[in-house]
Amino acid sequence: MTWEVFFNTRDLGGLPTKSGTTTSCGAFFRAADLRFVTETGWAQARESGVRTVIDLRNPDEIRPTEAPVTAQAV
Repeated sequence: MTWEVFFNTRDLGGLPTKSGTTTSCGAFFRAADLRFVTETGWAQARESGVRTVIDLRNPDEIRPTEAPVTAQAV
């Protein structure tokens, strides 16, 4: 998986769940700062099946002039 300007991105497949199973490969990804992702990068993520983005930053981690990343960006 190579998506333009997605930093520190990794597949979270294989992580243990509470029920004793593991997360599916290719179902969940995590990435660092998404503010710099290009349109090409978003298109590559969509082509890979990404449909939802969840911004897990705390309010104090978001600069006053920026909005949280929302699913509309995908």
